[in-house]
Amino acid sequence: MLFLARAAVADLGSPIPDTAVTRVLDALLAEGLERDEVLAVLPDLPLEPTAEADLRRLAERLPD
Repeated sequence: MLFLARAAVADLGSPIPDTAVTRVLDALLAEGLERDEVLAVLPDLPLEPTAEADLRRLAERLPD
């Protein structure tokens, strides 16, 4: 799962800014990650702190 997540965001640079949060979420979902999996991999992705917080808020709104 982590491998898929890292591959999904590899082209977004590092660290990933908060302006790319929607693209990150779309990329993770396109790889087949589910809500809980998205939340689980966030700490291991190269996200700026504000991007991680924003992405967490968006992911928490996804259906289970």
